[in-house]
Amino acid sequence: MGNIAPETIEAYFAAIRRRDIKLLDRYLATYPDIVSVREDSRFTTTGLHVACALNDKRMILRLLQAGAPLTITNGFHDTPLMTAVHAGHSKAVQILLNHGQHPDATDIATLRTTPLHIAARNGDAAIASLLIAAGAAIDVRDSSNWTPLHQAVIGHGSFDYMGEGPVHMYCHLQMRVLTLLLRHGADPNARGWRGATPLHEAASVNCTRILRLLLQYGADSTIRDDADETPLDRARRREYPEIVAVLQSLPG
Repeated sequence: MGNIAPETIEAYFAAIRRRDIKLLDRYLATYPDIVSVREDSRFTTTGLHVACALNDKRMILRLLQAGAPLTITNGFHDTPLMTAVHAGHSKAVQILLNHGQHPDATDIATLRTTPLHIAARNGDAAIASLLIAAGAAIDVRDSSNWTPLHQAVIGHGSFDYMGEGPVHMYCHLQMRVLTLLLRHGADPNARGWRGATPLHEAASVNCTRILRLLLQYGADSTIRDDADETPLDRARRREYPEIVAVLQSLPG
């Protein structure tokens, strides 16, 4: 790989971004090792990462046929599969899974975030379903001890301070992926960062729909986190009257 000129590498990546399949074929035929080359930028991405970000089926298939590595990571510690999941490209995700990419592939050395964590956080039930069908672990932990269910509750941090509209939109987006995870056996009482359960996090995002869904699947409202708070304690501290009312209405 060291004998490939920088200008050739630059042109190779440009061909992928232009979706020029004929030019790509010429580079792959002349420089077989170029599929493993990282782009000289802060993203240090490979051609397969770029093709997955573009959701270009022809480019992805051609690179895979040429031996592009599935597990190589970019500057964000993302595999090509994680890049596709981040972008919400279900077509690219399915192609990679069909070509043997393990659904839990991650960069173990860093955040240990799996593709299912990402899909859950993004509220992407379609991609989460593909990953689960391929054998993704439901209760896998990241470096913060979060499961995908925790991440689905937390989402992108659309908490109450962002205003009622965004919170309600956030709840709507996350409900499908939450339901999917719970139906596939996700533990509603898994303890994550600082001992918080998904119900603790639901009490923090001020969404009664998520709260009720977790309770429906057996979430325990009496569990205390590492700060000795129950979900009700959190809701009271944050002054969320609707959440408080739901939790206070529970028997016992």
